[in-house]
Amino acid sequence: MAHIVAFTDINNYCNIENSGLASSIVNSEEFIGSSIISLIIGFILDLGWNGNIIDGIRVYSKSQYIGSFYIFIIISLIGVAVTFIGKEK
Repeated sequence: MAHIVAFTDINNYCNIENSGLASSIVNSEEFIGSSIISLIIGFILDLGWNGNIIDGIRVYSKSQYIGSFYIFIIISLIGVAVTFIGKEK
């Protein structure tokens, strides 16, 4: 839900003439960010992988999944902190 706040904050920080460009940048950064987060989660999972493979698929433990999803909490906290940075128009 944080991405909705990003789009509404654009109107607070950008002039109306630049809001379309700013919206497109935020939209593209969300897609880039989500792909980077997926890579980070995969990297964290691979760090703790113990070598189990079933039918050619890597098997991870529940604790590995829980640990890798902490990245969402970290990113959310960064997002909240960033909302306080900036100068309103």
